[in-house]
Amino acid sequence: MKFAQPAPTLGYRKNLILHALMEIELLCELAQTVAPSLNEELKKQIAEQESFCEMVTSMASHCLNQKLIVPAYFVDSVMDELDRFPFSYEEITTVLNSRLKEALLSQL
Repeated sequence: MKFAQPAPTLGYRKNLILHALMEIELLCELAQTVAPSLNEELKKQIAEQESFCEMVTSMASHCLNQKLIVPAYFVDSVMDELDRFPFSYEEITTVLNSRLKEALLSQL
């Protein structure tokens, strides 16, 4: 695998947030159809900043194990970093307000 960046982990936090938000969106869409009570609970958690940050951080950890977001040998250290430094609301809103290309890592 050839990375376009000299250090393939630059910007990985933005990329993780983006992946987590996409998974949360999918979960909300599924819950809306299948489990309306779960959908209401998700909406409450998303509306509360602290629980939203916890949800994004938790989903990002899940995404690290399921998708190739960072090289495999960095996964453990990235997960440790997420435990020590969970995503802040400001960090999440920065990704939400940025252009897509600014949040995605080049995966060439």
